[in-house]
Amino acid sequence: MRQALSLIMRTHSVSKSFYVFSEADRAKIDYMSLVGPGIVIGYRPNVGQGIRFDSSDFESLRFGKVLSSNTFNRSWEVKVIRREGFDHEVVDGRHETVTADQLAGIEDKSTRKPSTSLPVPAPDSIEDLENAPIDLTTGNYILTLRWCHQQTTLTLDGTPFYIQQIAEQASILLGTDLVLHELNGAFINKDKKLMSKLDDQIFELFADKSTLEGNVENEPQLSSVTSFPDGRLKSVIDPTVWNGIQSQVRPFIERAWKRRQEIERKRNEKRRMHSGGTEFSWGSRNTSYRR
Repeated sequence: MRQALSLIMRTHSVSKSFYVFSEADRAKIDYMSLVGPGIVIGYRPNVGQGIRFDSSDFESLRFGKVLSSNTFNRSWEVKVIRREGFDHEVVDGRHETVTADQLAGIEDKSTRKPSTSLPVPAPDSIEDLENAPIDLTTGNYILTLRWCHQQTTLTLDGTPFYIQQIAEQASILLGTDLVLHELNGAFINKDKKLMSKLDDQIFELFADKSTLEGNVENEPQLSSVTSFPDGRLKSVIDPTVWNGIQSQVRPFIERAWKRRQEIERKRNEKRRMHSGGTEFSWGSRNTSYRR
């Protein structure tokens, strides 16, 4: 399994789809005609940084998806999809203006091909397994990660190194493919039940309690929701890998989190409605009835 994942990582399109501009490129490339809406660019957060760049500086770049361009100012409005550094945390929906002086490289959109054919959840039953696609899917990575977690529970001396390696490789591939599928529009009009199931499975693996607890809307009745454990992979993979993948899985985790909050609210409302001497609403928060 480790050899297979290593082969996929070496041949994955993400390893060859990003083109870094050289000094010579800057003198002859017409960036405004090259960079258009939908393209992912890598750029320096500050204009004052030098234009020289090499692969060792990759973590210093911020990445964004181009929304629009301004030919007069030679700039682009982008939606940030990954921040510089090693935590990569991105505030959802952040937009920035990037100038040509900040541009460091561009993604070759033609090579934007995930390793998985379909972004589908892992089978949870024998029936699902029998009907699962033959091709490699995101569900295969999820099953691999579940197996890695299971193996760690069977050992008393901590996570074996080879299990950690497999889990880290599968996590990186899963996170990368989720981003690529999203960029390619694979989640548009996706079956809601399948998406909910995929969200829940990713939540199960990568939910970060310290991040999500701050999003509880100050409602004390959500106590059972806030008692959830961290994702299963947190104790298996290196913290650097864990932090790096958080920005990639964040949309899936947040959707699952909101659904759990909503389910908890409805459950508590039902309890209050059926308990004696309590107030509850019919169709509106402004209309109440007391027994």
